[in-house]
Amino acid sequence: MIEIKRPTKEDIDLLTFDDEIWQRTTDDNCPNKEEFKKDYDFYNYFEFWGCYLKNQIIALASVKSDGNFHFEVLKPYRKFARIALNGFITVLNRNLFCEIPILYKEVINFAINNGFKQSEIIPDKDFIKNGIKYKLIKLTYKNE
Repeated sequence: MIEIKRPTKEDIDLLTFDDEIWQRTTDDNCPNKEEFKKDYDFYNYFEFWGCYLKNQIIALASVKSDGNFHFEVLKPYRKFARIALNGFITVLNRNLFCEIPILYKEVINFAINNGFKQSEIIPDKDFIKNGIKYKLIKLTYKNE
């Protein structure tokens, strides 16, 4: 059974610092995990929601007060991504936006296929991965 609820700090860390997720979501300018944990109080910066399967966290949503939305799913559970995203959108019940590097076309397509609309390419912001600069695409979700 899938359940959407507030995650523990340990569950937030499990997803945020998962090796595959960390490698994929951070750019060349991001500090390493230990520096990030020490220097950045992200627990108070975001509102967090977890998606649980049989009481085990499989996905995490984090959203800032301005609606900036982040969404991660552990790789073995990606088949539940659509269910998790829809659950998070229902619980959050507000307009959201995300900024996705064009490097991740499959993530952009997933967001679009699940109700997000492309609004703009962000001209003054880059995501640098392995020395290559990628533009970010802003996608918005209007809660109706």
